[in-house]
Amino acid sequence: MVNAPIGTVTTAAELNLRSGQPNSSAPLVGQIEKSSVLVVIATVQGQAINGNAQWYAGLNDIYFWSGACGALKSAPVLTAPAPPAASGALSGNVVAAPQGMLGFDCDFELTAQGVATYVSQGYKFCVRYITRAQPTEQPGDLTAAEANTILAGGLALMAVQHVAASPWTPSQSLGTQYGANAVSCAKEVGLPAGMNIWLDLEGVASGTPSQAVIDYCNAWVAPVVRAGYVPGLYVGANAILDSDELYWDLQFSHYWRSGSSVPDVAVRGYQLFQRIPPGDADIDQDVTKADNLGGTVLWLVRS
Repeated sequence: MVNAPIGTVTTAAELNLRSGQPNSSAPLVGQIEKSSVLVVIATVQGQAINGNAQWYAGLNDIYFWSGACGALKSAPVLTAPAPPAASGALSGNVVAAPQGMLGFDCDFELTAQGVATYVSQGYKFCVRYITRAQPTEQPGDLTAAEANTILAGGLALMAVQHVAASPWTPSQSLGTQYGANAVSCAKEVGLPAGMNIWLDLEGVASGTPSQAVIDYCNAWVAPVVRAGYVPGLYVGANAILDSDELYWDLQFSHYWRSGSSVPDVAVRGYQLFQRIPPGDADIDQDVTKADNLGGTVLWLVRS
């Protein structure tokens, strides 16, 4: 199981990220600049530096020293999502995805027969849409019943929120609203804490300042993290942000590369790669990969 976040910290100085153990001899997997926000899943005791032996555990077996961070801002106590009336809460495990798994994303409801067909073709997971502009799931978007069908059929599951029609203009207030809606809809479906919920960033109006996009994305992250989900970013065409801005200015640690021509994510890279099949295919294909810092996507699966 993947632990849900207990809060966030803001770095007070440039900070080294260590893999596997809370000490300075563990492998260095990255450096984070001052004033960055990091997700914390636990406090642990490790190597004492300047008399301080408290470290933080982050996602994907990453550790960082608390002495280079500000105060821990605790996430609120989480309650289990209210089970949908008809189907009950979703069962399964949230796990880090293996590398090289083939999956797909689609914008239509999957039936048991459809799931069986995709499984027979070698697909291991799917990404389905949740509603953006309303706090409840709208017709055609993921439901608890469909999610159970997907999981029972042998596919792992993640969710991505719809994006506004292109061209659109992001703002901090929209980010807050859409992030809250993502949480509400995810809970309605019964998605458990700890899994990736994806923000679709594409089709932004030409000329939109980068800072407006940054403010939108980080405002979206806040309610998602508070609810215990792990935010991911789908980088599509016309996302405005460049390689450095995607990594240094956003509060994400999970990135999904679209099938369009988009910039790389500096330092970290991508964990999910989309391929748009030729012709009039109903789905887009996706493949998992560990990013440059060892991070992988987090999905729900039923064994």
